[in-house]
Amino acid sequence: MVAVLSRGAQDAAIDAPTRAAELAAQRARVGAGGPAQAVQAARRFEGVLLQQMIQVLRKTAQTGGVESSSASQQYMSMFDEVLAERLADGGGIGLARVIGQALGADQSQLGGAPMITPGRGGGLSPLLAQEPLAARFAAMRQPGATVSAYGVVSSSGGVSSSGGVGALAGAAAEMSVGAAAQRWSREGALTPADLASSFTTPTADGGVAAFNVRDANGFEGHYKCNLFALEAARRAGYAVPVQPRYQGWGYPNPDGVVRDAADGQLHEDWARVVTQEGEAPLVQSGVRGDRAFVLAGSGSAGHAGHMAVVERIHSVAYDAEGQVQRIVFDGWEARATGAQRIEGRIWSRAGHPTPGARNGLAQIEVLELQRPVLGTAPETPTRSNARPSVQDVR
Repeated sequence: MVAVLSRGAQDAAIDAPTRAAELAAQRARVGAGGPAQAVQAARRFEGVLLQQMIQVLRKTAQTGGVESSSASQQYMSMFDEVLAERLADGGGIGLARVIGQALGADQSQLGGAPMITPGRGGGLSPLLAQEPLAARFAAMRQPGATVSAYGVVSSSGGVSSSGGVGALAGAAAEMSVGAAAQRWSREGALTPADLASSFTTPTADGGVAAFNVRDANGFEGHYKCNLFALEAARRAGYAVPVQPRYQGWGYPNPDGVVRDAADGQLHEDWARVVTQEGEAPLVQSGVRGDRAFVLAGSGSAGHAGHMAVVERIHSVAYDAEGQVQRIVFDGWEARATGAQRIEGRIWSRAGHPTPGARNGLAQIEVLELQRPVLGTAPETPTRSNARPSVQDVR
């Protein structure tokens, strides 16, 4: 008979080697250990993970007799440890190469083949460095980085979470530091590097419609919350919506996103509308960090719409009609003074003001980001027939 492990047991099996590797990885930061220590940290992580996996697999088989004795269990534990070390030294499953690269190790010392992961829409594909796990270890290279309950806190204060939200958090944190943060302010002037998509389509007249900065409205003297949230999602590898601007392609504004989400399904399914899941599932997802969210709120009289990157949802209050009345979360926003990380941020709907909150939103939607179909670009056109770009074709 095969025993099925609970979700908690599975999480514990992964958390243990992660904590051990985090300690080794912090010692291997650039300037504190160098490439040789990075190799050791990467192999240590893969070895501990393999050992945990072997032990979990062993526990799924119910055994008895001599195999259940304490001496036998101790022997099997030692055997599992040696087997895991030998597997890691021989190249393992390729995870050491990914982590080692993120830590700055000499790849020639790691051996093995690049890690491959199944289930991405036909065939095998390499695990990219921007994936959440690798991003988490890459952040540890930063001098002064420490590990928090959320993930890795950089010396600049940004947070790179583990799980599905990790890459999104890392991208938002990178966009919220120094001069880059100021360019996302209301009066800041974005550069092509800030909206770096290379998405283009041909136009009917033989021109090119590009995703661009200078041809579109709203890049200077306007709020940029939607541009910030969706650009962070694109950089993290999630699908994002693009629509025709007066010239070229651009991101939709918050009001447009909310209107699209009002019926519970977005055009082209670039994200999932999960507003109606209820407080408990949304809060639990934040604790696990296995799903990536953005918030979109439409404006009401005298109040502009808004968008934000979510790291963790703390609470959601619904009204009698099942609409979000108030939501509290940690995350990132592009505000009038620039992009920044916020904790305990409150959004509230019109008629339900809260001191210190983003008040007056007509409707609030919670959107779970989705990965694009394998082989397709993150940019997902929600309408067609964009006009040619003029000022900054890419």
